[in-house]
Parts: sequence; C-alpha cells; structure tokens
Amino acid sequence: MPKLGKFFYVEKGEGEKGEVVFIHGAGGNHQSWAYQIKEPAEGFRFIVLDLPGHGRSEGETYNSAEGYANEVVEFIEERKLNNIVSLVGHSLGGCIAVWMYLKGITARSLVLVSSGLKLWGARKLSRPIDKNSACDNLFFDWKLRVQCKKGNIGLFNQEFEDLNKDLEAAQNCDLRKFADKIDVPVLLIYGYYDRMFPRWAVEETYYLLKNARMVGVESSHMPMIERPKEFNRYLAEFLESLA
Repeated sequence: MPKLGKFFYVEKGEGEKGEVVFIHGAGGNHQSWAYQIKEPAEGFRFIVLDLPGHGRSEGETYNSAEGYANEVVEFIEERKLNNIVSLVGHSLGGCIAVWMYLKGITARSLVLVSSGLKLWGARKLSRPIDKNSACDNLFFDWKLRVQCKKGNIGLFNQEFEDLNKDLEAAQNCDLRKFADKIDVPVLLIYGYYDRMFPRWAVEETYYLLKNARMVGVESSHMPMIERPKEFNRYLAEFLESLA
C-alpha cells in the first residue's frame, strides 16, 4: 500500500473522469471507506487516506479541522491531483473537506456525509470513551454494533488524548459564515436514525447553501458502512452528473 510523506493512502479506479478524495471522521481511518474503495464508480479514481496520527499515517493529530485541512491540501499538491471531481468527508471529515475548498483546492463538488457546516452535538470527552455507548450511537444495525464493540471496524484505535483532539476539532467546527463562498454543488447524505447529527442539523446546511441536495438512507451515523449499495448508488449518480 502506498505512502506519500506522512500519509498512508489507498487508491483504485481508472480516473479518466477525475479523482474523488475521501476523508474520514473523528477516531476513524481509511477503513471507514472500505465499501467505496472496493468498487469505485466507473471511470473515477477513488483515493482514501488516513489523516495524520490516524491509522497508518504518521504525524500529529490536531484540535482543529483547519489544521487537518492544511495537511490534506499538502497531500493533494504532492500527489499532483489536478482533476478532483469531489471531496467526500464524513462527520469531522466533512468540515475538513469544506476547509480545503475554502483554502483553494479546486474541486467540482463536495459530498458531506453525516456532516454539515456546523457539527452540532460534537463534544470533547471528560473521560475515556465508552465504546459500547459510542457504537450504539454510530450504528443502527445491531450486527454492526456488535462488530464495532469487538473492534472489527477500525474505530477508536487512538490514544484518548488524540481522540479528544478530534472531538474538539469537531466541536469547534462552524463554517456557516462561509456558506456564500461555496459555489459548487454539494450532496448531503445522512442517516434517518442518526442521533449524533440528526436531520434538522443537515437541513440547516442545506438551506444555507446555494446548490445542495439531501438524500437519506436507513442508517445511523455511518451510512457508507451500513447501507453501502444505496450510498454508492447515490454517490455514483452525483459524480456522473459532474463528469
């Protein structure tokens, strides 16, 4: 598997229609996008990465989404990605994707998954995470809850201090004042049963943006894992509309 500087990443797909960069959320890694990198939309090159201090990437973690955005911008420049169709971000990764766009990364669209311009509900922790409770909130499907609690989904493998920095970054994410600067189409994918980022929070971002579309699936906070076929279909249709 390739590395570029401090970044571990995986890429797959032909790419004649362009590149799609995926950014995971707090406490996650590239495995959050396992069902997407497995079958990239036809003609696109999918690129999933581990943020610094996550998964197999080196480097320090950050307590701000902007800090992570600066790092991923550097990765994109070093990787010489010059035909980005979309930046796809989950939860905190969505805030990072928006920051990247605001910092001048040329992308034809944004896809925010269980995410928005303000991450309502995100909070720092006062004590180590209760994995059982967290997994119950992340997943609606009981089988996936069990797998999450067993540590089989690649979440919460960080030190407490690093996870808390992620959560602080999410808590402080509020990009609503920049809504009028987002001139590209935005797809908002959310879970009907998401208690961490419910529909009303998605709707706020939807109404603030000039060109946004909302689609929901029967999941909680991780629709790309809980309903991968439906998620991938919505994503492929959106990407095709931009190619």
